[in-house]
Amino acid sequence: MQRIGKTKIYSVNRKHFLSIPLRKLFVDLNKIYKSIAQQIRDVTTKKFKYIQTIILAGSLAHG
Repeated sequence: MQRIGKTKIYSVNRKHFLSIPLRKLFVDLNKIYKSIAQQIRDVTTKKFKYIQTIILAGSLAHG
């Protein structure tokens, strides 16, 4: 673990037997979050024609 300001940075031992399943889990979660964001955008822009921009904020919004 490394600290940069108040942030803790962790690294993964790539030789550990769980590194590949964990990587797949996080990739799958990112796909799910992206899909949900797209669904929110699609439903909102169809229901409210005057909306031109949607901003998702929070720790899961970047990507």
